Amino acid sequence: MRKALPRCRGWTDFVDDWQPRDLILVTRKAPRDQAQKLLFEHHKEAFPDELVPLLYRPRDSRLQNVLVTIPGPDMAKEELVLNDVVEVSVEIAQEVLYAKWGQDWALGYALTVHSSQGLTIKDPKKVWIVDDYIQWSNLAYLAVSRVQYLNQLARCCPPPDTDGRPEPAYDEAVARKNIGRNIQSYQRW
Repeated sequence: MRKALPRCRGWTDFVDDWQPRDLILVTRKAPRDQAQKLLFEHHKEAFPDELVPLLYRPRDSRLQNVLVTIPGPDMAKEELVLNDVVEVSVEIAQEVLYAKWGQDWALGYALTVHSSQGLTIKDPKKVWIVDDYIQWSNLAYLAVSRVQYLNQLARCCPPPDTDGRPEPAYDEAVARKNIGRNIQSYQRW
C-alpha cells in the first residue's frame, strides 16, 4: 500500500504549495500539533484575508448534536458534532488559540489518520499525508482511502520539531524488521 503513496516532499516544499483549504493527515498528535502551529503562522503571513478552519473538539464528549456558539462577532449557533469544521477570520482564530472562546476548538488544518475515518474528501481539495512513519499498511490504506481521486494526494515529511531539527527520516529496512518482529510474536500466540 505504501507504494501507492506519492513521492515524499520536504516540509519547506510542502509549505510553498500548501493552501489553507488543503487537509493534512498525520499519524500522531505531536507532529499534527506542530504542523498546525507552523501552518497558522504561515497562514497569517501568506493568506491574511482567507478564512481559518477550526475543528469542534468538545472536552465533554456528551456535547455533540447540540447548539454551539461559533466563534466570531455575530455569535451564531450551529448544531455540531466532534470534528465538524467551521471557518473564521485569522483574528478570531488567534482569539480561539488564546482560549477566549473556550477549550472546545482547535485549528483544523490537520487531523490524525484515525480521526479521519469516515471522511471522503471531494475533488478538488488536496490531501497532504505527513509521512510520519506510516509503517502499517492499514494506516496507509486509511489515509489513501480518504480521497475521491488519487491525484488529490500529496505526501510530505514531518514538520521540524521545536528545536528546528527535522525528525529522523523514515527507514524502510527498520520498519520491515519491526513489523516482521511483531508478526512473529503474534504467530506464537
